[in-house]
Amino acid sequence: MAVQPSKVTPRESEEQFKALFDASPIGISINNAEGRFLQANPVFQKIFGYSEEELAQHTFKDLTFPDDLPASAVVFRELVEGKRQSFHIEKRYVRKNGSIMWANTACAAIRDEKGRFIYTFAMVEDITEKKASEINLRASEEQYRSLFENSYDAVIIATQDGTIEAANPEACRIFGMSVDEICAVGRKGLVDPMDVRLPTLLEERERTGRFAGELSFRRKDGSLFPGEVASAFYRDKNGEPKASIIIRDITERRREEKALHDLVAGTAAVTGKDFFPELVKFLASALGARYALVSECVGPTVDRVRSLAFWLDRDWRPGIEYDVKDTACEEVLNEGRTCFYKDHVQERFPKDTALVKLQAVCYLGTPLFGTDGKTLGHIYVIDDKPLNNPERAKSIISIFAARAAMELQRKKNLEKIGDQARLLDEAHDAIVVTDLLHQITYWNRGAEKLYGWSPEDAQGKKMEELLYAVDGEQFKEATIQVTRHGVWNSEVKQRRQDGQEVMVQTRWTLVRSSEGEPQAILSINTDVTERKKLESHFLRAQRMESIGTLAAGVAHDLNNVLTPILLAVETLLEKPDHERLQQLLVMIDSNARRGADMANQVLTFARGVEGDRVPLEARHLIKEMEKIARETFPRTIQLQSRIGPELYMIAGNTTQLHQVLLNLCVNARDAMPSGGVLKLTAENVDLDQEFARMHPEAQPGQYLCMTVSDTGTGIAPDVQGRIFEPFFTSKGIGKGTGLGLSTVAGIVRSHKGFINVYSELGKGSQFKVFLPAIVSHVEQPERKERKLPRGNSELILLVDDEASIREVAKTTLEAYGYRVITAADGTEALSVYAKQGDEIDLVLTDMMMPYLDGLGTIKALERMNPRVRVIAASGLHSQQRLSKSDSPTIQGFIPKPFTAERLLVALNEVLTKG
Repeated sequence: MAVQPSKVTPRESEEQFKALFDASPIGISINNAEGRFLQANPVFQKIFGYSEEELAQHTFKDLTFPDDLPASAVVFRELVEGKRQSFHIEKRYVRKNGSIMWANTACAAIRDEKGRFIYTFAMVEDITEKKASEINLRASEEQYRSLFENSYDAVIIATQDGTIEAANPEACRIFGMSVDEICAVGRKGLVDPMDVRLPTLLEERERTGRFAGELSFRRKDGSLFPGEVASAFYRDKNGEPKASIIIRDITERRREEKALHDLVAGTAAVTGKDFFPELVKFLASALGARYALVSECVGPTVDRVRSLAFWLDRDWRPGIEYDVKDTACEEVLNEGRTCFYKDHVQERFPKDTALVKLQAVCYLGTPLFGTDGKTLGHIYVIDDKPLNNPERAKSIISIFAARAAMELQRKKNLEKIGDQARLLDEAHDAIVVTDLLHQITYWNRGAEKLYGWSPEDAQGKKMEELLYAVDGEQFKEATIQVTRHGVWNSEVKQRRQDGQEVMVQTRWTLVRSSEGEPQAILSINTDVTERKKLESHFLRAQRMESIGTLAAGVAHDLNNVLTPILLAVETLLEKPDHERLQQLLVMIDSNARRGADMANQVLTFARGVEGDRVPLEARHLIKEMEKIARETFPRTIQLQSRIGPELYMIAGNTTQLHQVLLNLCVNARDAMPSGGVLKLTAENVDLDQEFARMHPEAQPGQYLCMTVSDTGTGIAPDVQGRIFEPFFTSKGIGKGTGLGLSTVAGIVRSHKGFINVYSELGKGSQFKVFLPAIVSHVEQPERKERKLPRGNSELILLVDDEASIREVAKTTLEAYGYRVITAADGTEALSVYAKQGDEIDLVLTDMMMPYLDGLGTIKALERMNPRVRVIAASGLHSQQRLSKSDSPTIQGFIPKPFTAERLLVALNEVLTKG
């Protein structure tokens, strides 16, 4: 009974591809048709010294060494235009620090099922050290040749059986023969036949690979001379064993010299012997094929190949060697092109017995090229059913082909693995790897320094028992999060071997196999104990600054409280009537209670007791802050609050979160010296993957969003980038230390949250604080995928000055059936609309942009086309405020930050209005 192949869903293939992307040992980037970086994996960022955000501002041309740019630009353009599917070159790059880097670059075009270009997939391997080694090797060869020709010693090169192939001038002088004569007589003709030491030395060389000693040699004229000889085996560039023989006439020279050392050749792939088996296994799984093979050519031609790995229906087969004539592989190797036969492959190649034996229906194969353009081998998949999405399959196999070709050309030796391990040991951070049961399998020297246990003591132990005895509940929560989302990071308390507690910043990453199955958990821990102490000092200092800022308001209100009490006491001393006495006593009691309440509020913040984080409701935080503001802020400031129903619970420190709201409210108050509206809101939000891509500090999931907004002076654009810096303040001298917002940012980050700021001069500011909701430990039933509205190839003009928002929103809209063109500001939008206005169905524009803002852009578009349809997006404006502009073209509004669902629904509502 035939074994049915496993079904690999698109989602599983995507996860497997993502795992390969993130865990690849070489740098990988994804670029658009202009060469701009869309994504880069961690190794790529490390190689070039740029973060992914920084790379998004560049194209590959910006990073290419100027002399190598013309050739790179030509092949990249051919790739985009479809004139080639992939390319593989050696080139130079310029890192962020200005240093020059040599790299192997393999790049392939990813196309949709209609063959249209989507993006490029590039793999970059740093070979700077290899190139330096090649240069050094050439220099060494030149030095060796010079030494060979000019040496004061006789140097002879011989085969293993004693046949002489070369002799230097000094050998000719010593023996009195020409090179041809020395080669003709061989080793036996040069050594005194009566010297009994030769067999012993030869035996030693056979046994050890070398010998050194003294022999008696014979010149052409028959005379003998004593010589010191050193001989050793080595392999030449063709891998043939050779012997180098160095002879010194010790009758003229009594000094001893060391023998020349061998040149050692041979390197091993950094990924080891399992690389190619894993490669074809993942390839078969990604394409849903039963069989996959990667091979290398045997000999100088492409007529015969040897398999490096063969995946055969969920099993391995040993290496095989075969002629490619009359097989499906013949065209791939002889013509050097990708070949795809979607069906009837057996009928096409009736002499290919392997296809018949495997009941093959389809075949997809592509050659492996070296940097010199020569064919190194090939890689293919076959299956007993047609492949789904052939164009996609071709794109995927071309990526694997480029990687396999790169692996074939590796010259790095096994020491690199040791170097990488030593680098981990040199890391200051504690690096720990556990299996899925949290049993420790790797423990670097950084972990030994931080915790005290040696690798021998730690390996095999349970991680929760060794490090998390302080907080077992947090360990359980971490396990749930890393299993569900693949990553988890937080600040936690852990235990050292001596029993002391340390505070560490830890990041867990779920390591998956090539099939996407969880295999291990990687934990990187940084000791932040001292930093937390410093933060605590900063928090206390900033807390006192906040209280000092409020002191004037508190004193004013306390005076208002105490004045009625004093007046009432004087009246009581005059012995008023009984009814009047009762009224005064009620008034005294009310004012005394109010004064005590105010004092308690001040003391709560002044003490700054920082307890452990506990589950809490934001409703109480908002209400208490509202109460403080009403009692202490000027009456010219109107206070509004809006709290959503059934708010998510959050895990937090009440004192610290009070301080966040207090600092933001005080800043809002100071921004409205002539009065205004201060608004406090709290609501639940669900952030999707697209939102997280636009905001790198965010993770998809459920959040509680607390918002503090004002109608004050706003923040200048040149200042907005610095407001969270410690000691930076735009207030006057003596009105602040600049620790307020930096403290807010630190507290929010420590709660695993993030902040978005929107501000416009003269219109006010809005601070949105996102805090992750507490996820219940009870497994919830899997939610059905949302049915989001799709487009019908409508053309959208997307205008936003934030590059990340443009790129992510564009990708999202295109994924849901829209066509998108982008503009970075209003002036660029007008230029685009002037050229393509007849095709554009809708304009989606940000309202706050440099040069020409959103409202100005909309007015200009109205003059160009009174019927233009516009959706406005803003983090500060509201739909009600925009409606006052009486602009009929604004038919929709999206508040920032927005999710993919909100964006798609808004577009659908406007476009379906007709």
